[in-house]
Amino acid sequence: MEFLLFSLFFISALIFFIAGKDDFGRRENKLISKESGKVKKEVSIEPKVEVKLAKGKVTEKHAKEFASGVQSGVKTAVKFAKDVKKVVSEAAQEDLAL
Repeated sequence: MEFLLFSLFFISALIFFIAGKDDFGRRENKLISKESGKVKKEVSIEPKVEVKLAKGKVTEKHAKEFASGVQSGVKTAVKFAKDVKKVVSEAAQEDLAL
């Protein structure tokens, strides 16, 4: 039984190896290119800078609105953290007093 499983494993591995191999001894294709004597004019690859508001882009007004929302959220979180710290420190002092 073990020999059967062992041989089945190696046969399946061999099949997958052969299936993955695509050349089977064929020659490798080499790239052959012909150079022409003419050289084209250089083309600038630097993009032109144009500022346009595309659909779905964030405008400055929306960015400021988002920033103010984040700022108020941070203030609320800091206030909550201070309240939690106060409650925890009071509870710790009560535990020490007992």
